Amino acid sequence: MLNFKPGQRVYHYLQMHLPGVIVELKRVKSKQWLTEGTAQDRLMAVVKHDNGEVSNFWASDLRKED
Repeated sequence: MLNFKPGQRVYHYLQMHLPGVIVELKRVKSKQWLTEGTAQDRLMAVVKHDNGEVSNFWASDLRKED
């Protein structure tokens, strides 16, 4: 697993033409129930794209820009 940090350049794996910078990372409580209880928290990244748009993505869907 990659350790993402605010200020790091990334892109979403389905939107490679829209790279951007991580502005904020948030932990989101999972609402999925498993047989032994709830799943772990998920990491949500707020990304500001180069064109000025702001998007929320799961950190697991992001890739580092080379």
